[in-house]
Amino acid sequence: MKNLVDFIITQTPYRISLGGGGTDLPFYSNERGGELITAAINQYMTVSIASRPLDDKILVQTTDVQFCEELDDISNNIVKESLRYFNLSKAIQVATYSTIPSGIGLGTSSTLMVGLVNGFSMFTGQKLSKMDIGFIAHHIEREILGMEGGVQDQYIAAF
Repeated sequence: MKNLVDFIITQTPYRISLGGGGTDLPFYSNERGGELITAAINQYMTVSIASRPLDDKILVQTTDVQFCEELDDISNNIVKESLRYFNLSKAIQVATYSTIPSGIGLGTSSTLMVGLVNGFSMFTGQKLSKMDIGFIAHHIEREILGMEGGVQDQYIAAF
């Protein structure tokens, strides 16, 4: 498939929960529903995606750098499964940059996933709404990767 663009950069905000955090977790929200107050903050995950016109390798640059011949060789599961979802498996470079450390309770993996979904959709010429981006990010994280969590992170980052 020919990409419509050769290079994309996305910037996705992190979020904080101001109240009601946890009411989006399935064990609770399936029984009682959920309500929360949340906000995006001025800290970001940046994702850059570029074609590799001179070879068919996959280059992934996160906290580690990895050159791969095959999609299944990528060690970062979030990057690997988002590439797979968009049928991108060769001649691509993906790099991520964060203004804050991961694992501090601000939805960093979901923010990364939203940035990847947004970037890969633009890279492949798909026009997705913010709701679609949140839905796909949630689907990849929760259903494909089996990562636990609620639903707020992906949608807040997407909107």
